[in-house]
Amino acid sequence: MAGREMYKWIFCSISATLFLVACGPSIQQDTTLLSNDENSLTKEFESAVGTAVAATNSAQPSSTRKPSDNARPTSTTSPYRTPTESDEQPGGVLANVTRVLDGDTIDVEIYGQEYRVRYIGIDTPESGSPCADDATQVNVGLVWQETVTLVKDESETDRFDRLLRYVYVGETFVNAELVARGYATSVRFPPDIASAYYFDQLQASASASGLGCWSGGVFGGGGETPPATASLQPPTSNPTLVPTVQVPPTPVPTVDNCHPSYVGACLIVGIGDYDCAGGSGNGPNYVYESVRVVGYDEFQLDGNGDGIGCE
Repeated sequence: MAGREMYKWIFCSISATLFLVACGPSIQQDTTLLSNDENSLTKEFESAVGTAVAATNSAQPSSTRKPSDNARPTSTTSPYRTPTESDEQPGGVLANVTRVLDGDTIDVEIYGQEYRVRYIGIDTPESGSPCADDATQVNVGLVWQETVTLVKDESETDRFDRLLRYVYVGETFVNAELVARGYATSVRFPPDIASAYYFDQLQASASASGLGCWSGGVFGGGGETPPATASLQPPTSNPTLVPTVQVPPTPVPTVDNCHPSYVGACLIVGIGDYDCAGGSGNGPNYVYESVRVVGYDEFQLDGNGDGIGCE
């Protein structure tokens, strides 16, 4: 029995050996194919994953560009032109008109600061006087909300700290325009007389033609026709002074009874009424320069109530 079992074991061993010899290469080949299939599947999977990732990235919104720190809002146009240092010229400076007080006085803004400006060499009717409103309206039409060029003569300011200036709007010489249209008279206050002769000629022409306030006799009788040789050219931005003979005002005696309401000139109490020279009043006494009104305005010289009479 033992011998029979031994023969069985030997037979099985030989059979197994023969099987391995016959089938071994095929098994090894199958194993290799399986390994190759697994590698192929792995590569295909990785390719698919890569494609999906690329598709996902392409679907993402593009990045938003961060605004530059140098970005600036679009500028808007101001009703005024803002003066800058570069606007200063040898003979003038730009300013924005913010208020028109009367025919010859305006408020302006220069570099953000307010100034009051009195036109040089001319005089318009006082507020409340005949033709005063007309003169003011003409001035409004010339300068209101405009950017003007202010040109100095000799003096910087008057005694009331108002800037003394010739005023231009573009090529329009405002001081001269008011005289030429008959709404202002030519006056002389040395040393600011560069345009005095020019204004005299414009006044004579306006008076002879009965223009503006001359038509109603506000400034008096008709004037003389200017001589044919007279030059009617406005001064340059650097005016050259023209020699002239100054007609002094009627002297006022130095006395102790000056009216206490008026500073800057002695208005004698008890000798009758006072009116501004060049205005519509009939005197008998006249004030030839601006005065500060510090009390009751008995002679009604401060027509616009700004504290200054006979501007």
